[in-house]
Amino acid sequence: MKFDIKHFVESLPAIDVNRRIPRSEYESRLERVRTDLKSRSLDIGIAFGNELRPGDTGWLTAYDPQSNRPR
Repeated sequence: MKFDIKHFVESLPAIDVNRRIPRSEYESRLERVRTDLKSRSLDIGIAFGNELRPGDTGWLTAYDPQSNRPR
């Protein structure tokens, strides 16, 4: 049986584009990183991202370097 991409895509549930990750989630992520840095006796950590490689910035801060705005 041939795979029907159109049928497959149409069968997927709709994506809620208005759903947002709450600010408290990002604050929690930052606190976990700070705690981990402290446990390793490190004073700083680096999160890098640019328009070609979003990297850690979106996960850590909600900043999307591909669109130059917060998510």
